[in-house]
Formats: sequence, structure tokens, C-alpha cells
Amino acid sequence: MLHASIQQLESSPMFQLSLSSKELFHSNLLSWLFANYKSDCSRLLRPYIGDNENQFSLIKVNREEKNRDLTLYFKNESGQIKKLTIENKVKSIPNYAQLEAYSTDAQEYYLLLSLSKPHFFHGPNLVIKGCEWRCMNYAELACLISEIIPLVFEQNLYHGKILEDYVTFIRILQEISSAGNQDNELYDLYQDHSQLEILRKLRLDDFYIKQKHAQITSEFTYQIRNRLPNLLLVPEKKWDEGKLNEVFSGSGFTRGTGISEVKYVVKIHRNSPVILGIQVQGEQFRLFVETKEQAREVAEQLYKSGVWFNLDEAKKIPGFGSIEYPLKDKRFNGFGDTFMYRSVKVEACRLSDLVQLVVSYISIIESQKDRILVILDEVLMGK
Repeated sequence: MLHASIQQLESSPMFQLSLSSKELFHSNLLSWLFANYKSDCSRLLRPYIGDNENQFSLIKVNREEKNRDLTLYFKNESGQIKKLTIENKVKSIPNYAQLEAYSTDAQEYYLLLSLSKPHFFHGPNLVIKGCEWRCMNYAELACLISEIIPLVFEQNLYHGKILEDYVTFIRILQEISSAGNQDNELYDLYQDHSQLEILRKLRLDDFYIKQKHAQITSEFTYQIRNRLPNLLLVPEKKWDEGKLNEVFSGSGFTRGTGISEVKYVVKIHRNSPVILGIQVQGEQFRLFVETKEQAREVAEQLYKSGVWFNLDEAKKIPGFGSIEYPLKDKRFNGFGDTFMYRSVKVEACRLSDLVQLVVSYISIIESQKDRILVILDEVLMGK
């Protein structure tokens, strides 16, 4: 489906130049565009600073001001200044905590530029600490830049050609990022198929996998919110910052594979969360416990009680394996002393089945919480 578009990328000088540093490349190019064509870009950007009367003009563009990707300053004839912060996400996944850290002044304006709309955006805008963030994808960016390309051509033919190539390039990136969002889509990212192999040759395979896991995580969040509306669903955060009864989803990328997960804080022990969760990484579907103290002992007792680590529901899903891991006498695999899990293999299942399964396991935690807490008290409090 994407073969023709990928061939276009291979022939694009802009794409080849971007490979050295994907995110920096885009921020640097936009900084160059905004700084060199302030008058033309002012018209495009005014809606993002609430300027409906075309009174403000772009006067300054800064890169990495206070770690912000782009900071744009606008001024009107009376000397009033407006500031627009742009956070740019291409290869990496938009992170709520980062946006929260940047949200310092409710009188300023904030724009997230991202290939995929984060799951914590429930509508067109997001308010964090009184600061309003808007979200723009790269297809929308391509449309905006296309509006001024004829004006740029009038001033500099070479610059116009650069922007034409860039617009084509980012539209294809958006197409790759959005590919395959159908209800019957398969979770088969780690199977051999030509599309991913071609992307690997272009060094875009990790980009594609990150984007797909971000979309999977977004669907987890959406379905949990719809089907279990009474849960305390919060934006993604570090696991050890979780508060009692919070449920949060997250995605990531490590060791060449993407991660999609949901975590439920069932207890706070000595100011640290005790979490039960579901994680999909590569070809593994995992049920896990995560806690700073006695993680293995907690996992053992939950397993013996049958209240957690029961993978029978997972093994019913077409595309899942029937063998649980770890094998033999070893009860759990883990990461360090804080994360213990059991798993089954998942190769190519319907994404809708995977999402439904995750929601079911979150529902099990909610319905069995009283039993879970008794077990946790017995282990952690020595009862």
C-alpha cells in the first residue's frame, strides 16, 4: 500500500538529509522557514496565538529556548508581545509530563506538532495547569506550508523547491504513521512482511513501530474510558509517581521493540505504588506486578490465589500461543527486583481483540480489588 510513497521518499533529498537527526532536522528547517519568511508565516501562525484580526506579526524565532523546540514572538503596532511555544515530536512519542513542565504561563500559547495525536488529548485542545495546548499533525503542517510556497517561489526559486520537497516528504511521513488504522487491523508488527522490511532499509522501521504502539496505547485508553468510566484514568506518568487508584497507559520503545501498557495503582505502601498491569512488548503479552518492595513475594501470592496472572483469557484469542512463560520451575520473569511478569506469545491477532483483552484484565483488577488488597496486606504488612 505504501510502496509508491516509500519510493518517493527514497528519491527525496529532504528525506535523506533528515536521517541524521529526524527531530532536530524538522525543528531546524521550521526555524529557518519562520525566520526567513516572517511576513508570510505570520498569516499562517496567527490563529495559534488567538489573533483573529491580523494585528500581530512574527518578529523573532528562537531554537531551544529553555529546552523548548521552537519559541516564536509576535508583536502588534502598540508594542504588545505574544509568545508561541512549539513542541515538535516526529520520531519520539508526545509525553504529558514534558508538556506539563513547559506549561508555565497561562497568558502564552502552546502548540504540539506531532505525527499522532496523543491519547491524553480528549478533544482539539488540552489544558494543562491553565495553559491551553493545541495539536497539529504533519499533514496539517504540509497544508499550511503549501499556502505560502507560491509566495516563496516569487522571492527565491531554490527555497521554493526545498519547501515543495519538504511538503511531499512530511505528507508521506504522516501517511506511514497513519497507515492501517482499520477495525480489522492485525497486531503483527514483528512478523516478516515486505512493508516493514522496506521501512527498515530506510531506517524508518523504529519510527513506524513507535507510532503504531502509540496508537495502540491510545486505543487502550479510549476503550477503558468508555467501558469503565468510573476508573480514575490519568495521563501517562512514571510508574513510581502513581497515586492510589490511578490508571494510566503508556508506550515506548526499547531493545528494538515497541511497548504498549496499562498500569493500575492498587495500593500505596511506604509512599510507593503497588501496580498491577498489562503489557504488550514485541511478541509477548504480559501480566505483571510492579513495586519497589517484595515484588516477587507479592507476585507469588497473587499467582497462588488465582486472582492475578491467569492467562487463560489471553490464550483463547486467535493469534495467541497456548504456552505460558517462564517454563519449568521458574514462576516469573522480571526486570530488576521491581517488575515481575508471566506471559504468552502473540504473533498476529486482531487489534480489536487485543484491546478488548486489555480492558477485560483491567476490569478483573477492579472487580477483585478487595481480594487483592487482602493479599497485599498479608505480604507487605506481615499479617
